[in-house]
Amino acid sequence: MFNWRKAIIGGVMAIAALGVSMSSALAAAPQNAAVVYYTLLHNRLEGDENGIGKTQRVAMEIAKQTNSQLFEIKNVDKYPAAYGDTTDQARDELDQKVVLPMAEPVDVSAYKDIYIGMPCWWSSYPRVFASFFQSQDFSGKNIYVFVTHGGSRYGRIINDMKEAMPGANVVPLLEMYDSDAEDYDDAEMTEAVQEALGKL
Repeated sequence: MFNWRKAIIGGVMAIAALGVSMSSALAAAPQNAAVVYYTLLHNRLEGDENGIGKTQRVAMEIAKQTNSQLFEIKNVDKYPAAYGDTTDQARDELDQKVVLPMAEPVDVSAYKDIYIGMPCWWSSYPRVFASFFQSQDFSGKNIYVFVTHGGSRYGRIINDMKEAMPGANVVPLLEMYDSDAEDYDDAEMTEAVQEALGKL
């Protein structure tokens, strides 16, 4: 005699097992792109190494939506604790075209698509990126740029990055006000990144 109770229980268990299997497969899926970011919060004296910086928050959402490997660029020497002193130093570094060393190498040579994010400082990128751009060949790679800013939007970052990475396809992805990057709730951040990615 056919046992309907056992059949139903068996079916439920099979569906549950399939769900676990699919979740495990998704978690183990190869990451198809890289997200590289820089945040001042982790690179100034008296900063918060465990906090989430504004650019970092955007980077984390992009990595989540694109199933990308997340990389952080850090300075060897930290900027001053006072923001005004940091901006003065950053302006001098830009004027002198300083190439600041990275605390650790960041190798994204295995990836075709790379999302790169930073705060816009004096209309350009923090000078530690000069080391990153010189560290490997970006020819033929797709570089999607996102920035946080206080009103300058991309400034001249796109052109400066094209010059620093000849042969790369440098594309603006998302520019976000510092206040939005800090104040958006999770749903608003998700929506902003979805909208930007949807335009690629």
